[in-house]
Amino acid sequence: MKLKISERIYRCRKEKDMTQEELAAALDVTPQAVSNWERGGYPDITLLPGLANLFGITIDELMGNDEISKEEDYLQFEKINRELDNAPDKLNLAMEYRRKYPADFYYMYRIADSITDLVLEDPAANGRYMPLMNEVCGKMLENHRYRSIAVHYMTVLCETGELEHWLRLADSGQTKRENLISRYMRREDTENLQRQEQLQMIERLSVLFDSTCPDQAGPVKKAAHHRRMLALMDGLRIDGRLPPGWALHYAHKKLVLSACLFGSGKKDEGWTVFEEAMEYFRQWYEDSPPDAVLVLDRGELFGGMQVSKNWDFCFAPTADENGHRIYKLYERTRLFNFTPSRLYEFLTNPRWAWFDSVRNDPRYIAAVSWAESLPEQKTVHR
Repeated sequence: MKLKISERIYRCRKEKDMTQEELAAALDVTPQAVSNWERGGYPDITLLPGLANLFGITIDELMGNDEISKEEDYLQFEKINRELDNAPDKLNLAMEYRRKYPADFYYMYRIADSITDLVLEDPAANGRYMPLMNEVCGKMLENHRYRSIAVHYMTVLCETGELEHWLRLADSGQTKRENLISRYMRREDTENLQRQEQLQMIERLSVLFDSTCPDQAGPVKKAAHHRRMLALMDGLRIDGRLPPGWALHYAHKKLVLSACLFGSGKKDEGWTVFEEAMEYFRQWYEDSPPDAVLVLDRGELFGGMQVSKNWDFCFAPTADENGHRIYKLYERTRLFNFTPSRLYEFLTNPRWAWFDSVRNDPRYIAAVSWAESLPEQKTVHR
């Protein structure tokens, strides 16, 4: 890509209604020098301020680096890039434009995009292109708009030993998982791709099951929301029993539903749901130790994955080719820290006014007393 200075000199001279001889005299150069500039040559760098002042423009405008020229170059780049059908040519084009706009993150992004295609098509090219890839992605991290793009490409392309570093730079747990899915999809690694998709489903279901409905909606609408969440979890039952990995989600939804029922005057149904909720809490706090590994389904949806009690890791039934069977969960529901003290606070918090009609009932008092008596369970991190 050539600088547009020759075009600018010719156009500005014509706009000023000057001959080549007049321009040459104003700058104390020969007319042949001006002719050479307009035919594609470049004036001495010391003449640029004088030329720009004479024409009443900036040096950037004179050299074709102004915003209008940048937009023209961008459109030209896009046009040429669409006509190219192979990654090496696309990379060369992006590098040519980057030489003119070395600080422009857009051309860095196009370089990274082309290198990703190149290396995935030919892994042997990794050593040749990764230094440049690391350079442009490192610079893209400095820009909030392109940061996530750099993390995405490096997650796809980096060596296994660097993977955790790039995952830590992702904006959210959801982005981490999506980047991993993209990594294995583009590498055509079916086994790891399937595992990441199963983990993504677990994360999304966990967040969905913990979704809320505002109190302002009223107890009837809030009850309808929680019934829907409970119905979804009921679909995961094995031989009529809820998998223990979902017990805390289920207990929490049941408890909130009972409050909604009490608040809407449905005391009989409210007590049935309340006691079911407390039974699930009992199973969670008393029957499963802090280091428990809990079943999530029969294996059809999640491939036999199990979850740690504090919902920070999943465990595959068998190790992969690298010996891995423990996978970090990135999208963690807030329920992971619903400790016995949190349950006690929930039951005694005046904010939950829908419980007011039953707070003096012996059954409610017994539930509060039980929650207060529970020992705190230490979080087990693996």
